[in-house]
Amino acid sequence: MVRKQTTGVIPDGSPVHSLQTLLADLATFAHNTIIVAITPGHPLSVLTRPTQVQRKAFELLEVAL
Repeated sequence: MVRKQTTGVIPDGSPVHSLQTLLADLATFAHNTIIVAITPGHPLSVLTRPTQVQRKAFELLEVAL
């Protein structure tokens, strides 16, 4: 516990987060739908690449990406 407080990282090397900072980090993950003029009937879905922290949080929450 003291090590987490002094170094700001947990044993696996990930940063320590409060709920607020974790939610702020997770908020940067996005799912965008793009419609281009050449093929308006076929929208493209684009996901941002999750960070290591986001990937771990989604894994713990059992959310499939």
